[in-house]
Amino acid sequence: MTGSRPWLVPATIAAIAVVFLIAGVLTWQVMSAGVPCPAHSVCVTAVKHHRLHPIRAELLWAISALLAIIAAEVALWQRRQVSLRSGHVGATRYRD
Repeated sequence: MTGSRPWLVPATIAAIAVVFLIAGVLTWQVMSAGVPCPAHSVCVTAVKHHRLHPIRAELLWAISALLAIIAAEVALWQRRQVSLRSGHVGATRYRD
């Protein structure tokens, strides 16, 4: 698949999973409310807090978990393919 770099595909998928994980954390932080103003004073702020639905962060985390599982599966599959090509006796589950 990748020739001399069998680790490249799973590492890339894992890196993308980390990006989605960080995006989920940042989305979750944006969802949280800022410091509320006291009732007896007036707050003047230029930045308006945007509230996002929590499903966005949860979807990003779910995609991250799915990509992490896919990266692990690809890495294990490639490892098995390498061991089958090298001719290890214990490489297959069932022997003939």
